[in-house]
Formats: sequence, structure tokens, C-alpha cells
Amino acid sequence: MTNWKRIISVAAISLGATAATTGLAGGSAAAAGSCGTRSTFQAFSQWGDKNEYFLLPGGSFESGTSGWSLGGSSVVTDQAPWKVNGSSHKKALSVPAYTTVMPANICINSNEEWMRFFYKDPGVRGAQLLVKIEAWSSAGRAIQEIKIDSGSSGWKVSNQIPMPNKRDSRGEQWITLTITPVSTAATWRLDDIMIDPWVSR
Repeated sequence: MTNWKRIISVAAISLGATAATTGLAGGSAAAAGSCGTRSTFQAFSQWGDKNEYFLLPGGSFESGTSGWSLGGSSVVTDQAPWKVNGSSHKKALSVPAYTTVMPANICINSNEEWMRFFYKDPGVRGAQLLVKIEAWSSAGRAIQEIKIDSGSSGWKVSNQIPMPNKRDSRGEQWITLTITPVSTAATWRLDDIMIDPWVSR
């Protein structure tokens, strides 16, 4: 099980904002409101999670990192052993200590509530992986921060990470995601970053 801590979930500052992003990945198609049609499948079913997920644009790191800010991270030949997005996949993102990675801003609908991903734990005592999700719309801004503690080394699956909620009157918001290894110098690896677009629980 992932050892993780929720640090903060707050709403603040009313503002107006716009942004743009594109990209789809996964298996069967499913409607997901005005943010676009998602291609989804049960990526985490072997861990008892039957929800449908879609792949974050570029989130498998198989076809480059267009739209991502890497800050010194790099794509390497490695892969979470479960290969949920394809048996031929063989790449992951290597993230050195204190390096921040950030994909393009993501449009999120009212029924898209969770994020999950695979990570390679460095097995270094005191090391942590900080996941920060900032939600924003004309309704304001909200931030969620989660820290994952290092344990035994090797590939693992994260828990469901809740999205902060600052949706506008249409039920939409934009998400800025940043992931940073902190606390103790150690390199983590990331793979298959996915979002659950269904409220079926």
C-alpha cells in the first residue's frame, strides 16, 4: 500500500482564467462533458479499483514529452511491470531529487475526481514524493498536496489521489499538476499517470 499524507486542501482567491490542452489515450471511448471525449479502461482493476481511467496526455512517456515541463527529468528505458497501457511499452520518467515535472494544464469535468499513477520507489529513508494539484476556474482556486513516503524499493501503484474542487457554473475547472521528489536526495520514476472520469461509487 502507498504511504501517503494529505497536506493541504484549501480554496482561495476568486479569479478568471482560461487555458488550452489536447490529447486522448486508452481503450474504450466515453463521453466526458465539454472537456472532450475520453478514451477509458479499467487500468487498476487488479488492485480492486473497477473505475474507468483515461491517460493524461503524454502520461505514458512512450511518445515523448510534448507539453511537459521536465525541469531536468528525463525519459528512460524502464516500465512499471504491469504495463496497463500496452504490453510493448518500455519507458518511464526519471525524476531526480528536487526536480519538478509538470504536464500541460488539464481540463477537468465535474465527474472527474481521482488521479492514480505508478511510481518507482527509490527505497531511501526519509525520501518523499510531493504531488501538488492546483485547480482553478472563474470560481476561484483550490490546492491539494499529497506526500508519498519512500518505503521498500521497486515499482508501486499510488492510492487514489482526490482532485481539489473549484469548478465553475458549468462544472469545469483546469488542473495544474506538479510532482517533485523532496526531503532527501533520491531519484523516483513515474509511469502511466491517469485520471478517473466516472462517478460510479
